[in-house]
Amino acid sequence: MRLRRFEAATVAEALSQVRADLGPEAVILHARSADPAAGRPGGRDRVMVTAAVDDDEPRAANREPRADRDGDRVRMSPACGYPDVATQGIPGCRGTAEGDGGVDWGSDEARDGDNRLEEIHRVLLELRAEAGISPTLPALLRPTYRRLMQAEVPPGVARQLLQALPAGTRVGRESQRVLALQRAAARAFRVGGPITPGQRQRVVALVGPTGVGKTTTVAKLAGQLRNAGGHRVALISLDTYRIGATAQMQIYAELLRVPLHVVRTPAEVQAAFRAERGRDLILVDTAGRSPGHPEGIAAIRSLLRPIPDLEVHLVVSATTKGSDAEEILRRFRPLSYGRLLLTKLDEARTAGPLLGLALRRGIPISYLTTGQEVPDDLEVATPRRLAALLVPETSKCRRTTAVSA
Repeated sequence: MRLRRFEAATVAEALSQVRADLGPEAVILHARSADPAAGRPGGRDRVMVTAAVDDDEPRAANREPRADRDGDRVRMSPACGYPDVATQGIPGCRGTAEGDGGVDWGSDEARDGDNRLEEIHRVLLELRAEAGISPTLPALLRPTYRRLMQAEVPPGVARQLLQALPAGTRVGRESQRVLALQRAAARAFRVGGPITPGQRQRVVALVGPTGVGKTTTVAKLAGQLRNAGGHRVALISLDTYRIGATAQMQIYAELLRVPLHVVRTPAEVQAAFRAERGRDLILVDTAGRSPGHPEGIAAIRSLLRPIPDLEVHLVVSATTKGSDAEEILRRFRPLSYGRLLLTKLDEARTAGPLLGLALRRGIPISYLTTGQEVPDDLEVATPRRLAALLVPETSKCRRTTAVSA
């Protein structure tokens, strides 16, 4: 095996060096930002990539085509965090023989703190972006594609958005393409809010994994609907599993001056609804359940079953990885959720994975939470707001981004 280290100004330049020296069969073992102060002109950022190739195998140029090569489709292993990224003639990425996971997280650079970790993450995102570029993608659209990849938008969604660009914007400035992408995404997003009680009583339940902020979000909804809308609101808590959950909800109910019912059985659920028959809105808080424990989800389903005309919102944190979000959506399907409610936008580097999944699945998004203040840090999801989060004006997700009409 031949092992070499390459240093360049950009990821694309580093990958070109890898291909030229080691060929398309090379694999990326390590990627990081080089120290800009190490005697380089102007102290500009550099990219350092370590790659290797197995000399025991014939070079790709001399190899006979094989049906199982799938058009030279190369897979980046999960060790690099970006599995199944297709490319043509771009080196793959996998861990070393010692199983170090592809990135030397124990290096001195990685210990320097959050800034260094962010640099490494940025380099890997750039590697992912380069690996996903199709040879048929016009050169003018490649910077836009890289921007979407760095925002962790799923590749399939990124390609669909680029295909939806009007012809005139494909040759304009990058800023014009970003605005055009935001408009295209805004047209594609579905939204499911706000919650507005009508002539009939409206019943809304929040379900989801542990730690996503369901109880706090229920309090935010109750506060906004009671204070701003003047609606008569009642709370029902099914969360008798988590330590302190009942006490937390009781505090919120007292502060908001709304009735609270803590129930444990389907019969108690029915009794609570009979007691609050005259309320405009009933908000139901449920215990967080792990997607890997279907029996817990089934227990919530049995408690919700007696509630007529129930509207279920699946609560997912914006910090959730794409693969985990897919699993959450699948595992909670027995609860018949019809909307997504995204929390912790203020804690997420980007909301691209989750928003891209919602866009691809066509699931309406109802609300977004942007902090812990009750009831203030809650906003109704709008197509423009979601589009600005999915296609940010910078590589980082901004809390507020205006989209031109």
